[in-house]
Amino acid sequence: MAMAAAPVSATQAIGEYLQSPDDLVKISTFRKKLEKEKASIDARLKSGVKDQLQATREGLRKLLGTRNNVQVIKDEMAAIERQCADPANVVTTFDQISRVSMVHRNFEQTEETVNNLLEMNSKLDVLEDMLETDSRDIRGPAPNLLVIHFLLNQLEAFRNQTMHQAKKASANSRSTLARYFERLNNVIEAFNQYIVGLAGNILDLVRAGHSDVVVKLIKIAEMEGREDEKPS
Repeated sequence: MAMAAAPVSATQAIGEYLQSPDDLVKISTFRKKLEKEKASIDARLKSGVKDQLQATREGLRKLLGTRNNVQVIKDEMAAIERQCADPANVVTTFDQISRVSMVHRNFEQTEETVNNLLEMNSKLDVLEDMLETDSRDIRGPAPNLLVIHFLLNQLEAFRNQTMHQAKKASANSRSTLARYFERLNNVIEAFNQYIVGLAGNILDLVRAGHSDVVVKLIKIAEMEGREDEKPS
């Protein structure tokens, strides 16, 4: 393998350039050449150093920018954690949700109550017709007995629930609701009197071949007993 040439020293370069005393006249030219080469080298070094400094500055700027962004994110996350951990914020948010939920529930309950009140009169029309038909013969077959009892129980439960919810309402509001239920109360009273009349004619019902009415009366008595046992 060929050996690499040894670097040439400044003395050797001058010696090679000045081979004889006559070559001394070349010193001026040689100096200019050296100055030109030095200027070229200095320019390249200066340009290289400038580029390196610019690249270094850009790299530092990006690094600082990245660090700042990371710090901003960390600060924001810390702020969120502090807000989440603050009981005041939690309670405020919970209270807002609770109030909205309560308003929604109250609206739904109010809408349901209004609809039930509107439907109650039409149901009472049907119940009054059935009760009048069955009551014409106190010893008759009473075909609508259980149906009347079932529907009246539903309406009575609705009345009780509505009046209970209206306990905190004004006296005028409670009085208005009570008037809405007066017709229902009258139908319930008429049905109870009809039940008492049937119970007083059990023997006649059996003789007339309507023993099933007696069975219906027993079922109604059992249902009323279970209702009475429920806590009020």
